[in-house]
Amino acid sequence: MSAVAFHMHMAKLNKDDDLGDLAQIASTMRRENNGGELLPGDVVEVEGVQFILIPAGKFYPSNTDEQKEVKDPFLYQMYPTTWGQYRRFCMETGYKVPATPSFPIDDDHPVVNVNFYDCEEYTKWLTTKIKGLKIANITLTEAVLPTTDQQIYASRGTDKRTFPWGDDWDKTKCVCDTTGTKSIFCEEAEKGMSPWGIAHCSGMVWEWSCTPYTPNN
Repeated sequence: MSAVAFHMHMAKLNKDDDLGDLAQIASTMRRENNGGELLPGDVVEVEGVQFILIPAGKFYPSNTDEQKEVKDPFLYQMYPTTWGQYRRFCMETGYKVPATPSFPIDDDHPVVNVNFYDCEEYTKWLTTKIKGLKIANITLTEAVLPTTDQQIYASRGTDKRTFPWGDDWDKTKCVCDTTGTKSIFCEEAEKGMSPWGIAHCSGMVWEWSCTPYTPNN
């Protein structure tokens, strides 16, 4: 499926002039938030799912010098949505459970065989669970599929790295054809984290976004 992003109102967010440095250290300084003001890179748990706060900032959508900007901070799911999480949605709503894939899966593996409209229904259900929830200095308003810009920014950070972990290919840091593995537990990804601390941004499963497809995009 995909990671999920949360729209939110934020009362206050500490600013940092050097977002490049901030992105580089966010994953190594990642901390469980215990009720204080949320800072970039903080992990919060909502409905049993871990999310990381990513601040507004500029990023490189490609290897050119042209930058784009994500104007609002957002909470981004640390791991892809799992079979267990999606099955809970299906059980509570009566929605159709996806077809079982040809390879072995477990409740902690990322869910597959879902289309865009399935994902939309999942985020609508999740919105009913979290709307109005207050966590430290933020109030959650909506669960959504991320935009393509949010996906790239969450995966790449603020520099032009080729892969979420850096510029050098390393098959031990992702799940792809060369590893001979179709799917793994979502939390088996510490070595391939992005600068913000997001897992499985490269390899593993295809992920949906809410950005409409165009031939030039």
